[in-house]
Amino acid sequence: MKPVKILIVVGLLLSPLFCYLEWGSNQSSFLFEVEYNLLFNNKDFAGTFTHPAILVPLLGQLLLLIAVFYKNHSYKIIVVGIVLIALLVLLVLVAGLLSKNIKIVLSTLPFISLATIYFLFAKRF
Repeated sequence: MKPVKILIVVGLLLSPLFCYLEWGSNQSSFLFEVEYNLLFNNKDFAGTFTHPAILVPLLGQLLLLIAVFYKNHSYKIIVVGIVLIALLVLLVLVAGLLSKNIKIVLSTLPFISLATIYFLFAKRF
């Protein structure tokens, strides 16, 4: 993979972790905090990872991670990884739009921008 493509895929891997969530009164978190708590501070490990909202983006992250480290990977692996992560990011975007919270909406823009750049210029890399 060319260095520019690697940087975009790494950006696609890291940018969803900085999606911002707010709920209730004075409760907020970034997705990397939620993911850390689910991975390391959870007693019901198997029960948590059977939920599609957790399992699907995690599989997308694993696919993008595989694409970064393996030279011979398919374009389809990256596309499937982006789509799986995009499901969660778009859910966060919809929550931000419905609650009219600009911080939540803006936190999704890096992933959406990088995904758009990847799809527009993937064949040129």
